[in-house]
Amino acid sequence: MPTGSPLKDIIRVLVAAVRKRNVRMERDDGAVVLLKEDDANNDGERQLLSRTKGLRCLDKAGAIVVKDGDTEQEGEWSLCTVSEVEGMKILVRMLPIWVTCVLYAAPLGQMTTTFIQQGMAMDTRVGGRFKVPVVSLVSVEVVFMLLWVVLHDAAIIPAARRLTGRPGGLTQLQRMGVGRFLVVLALGRPRSSRGFGSAPSTEGAGR
Repeated sequence: MPTGSPLKDIIRVLVAAVRKRNVRMERDDGAVVLLKEDDANNDGERQLLSRTKGLRCLDKAGAIVVKDGDTEQEGEWSLCTVSEVEGMKILVRMLPIWVTCVLYAAPLGQMTTTFIQQGMAMDTRVGGRFKVPVVSLVSVEVVFMLLWVVLHDAAIIPAARRLTGRPGGLTQLQRMGVGRFLVVLALGRPRSSRGFGSAPSTEGAGR
């Protein structure tokens, strides 16, 4: 089982990368070599990760500095393992997804706040006698979500399969991107529609 605080590993990678910001990552002469995980000493306590491309500035945290043929002695705050560096890379790559989650949370919060207030100001009578409870207007979200699922499986995914050639049509990341794009359009439409129509008259306000 993993032990220790993951926050400590994150801070260690950042500190080590900053300390070694001037270290040059050699490719051919072997002056700088990345530290490899030792399977024998791991004992299953930590998942081993292979080095990936990108974010090479973080790779410096796992670089063994060699000067005059001798390896420098470095502490845990100056030298990290490849798996620790790759764990930090995974976290950095997830940041754009976490940030854009605000675009999804914003309209979701409107369903239990603004939507209820709009319902209180609306005439919710149907047929003259039956009055729809304001709280039940939230069920409109569920109805449209069910309709979207049917449209998604019946039309969107088959069309995406033909265009991309993938069995699933779109990857999970592409689906998240399309969803956030549609949320932006949904939020921008009410804002742009406020410009239409005449402004309220102020004539007689001072009488």
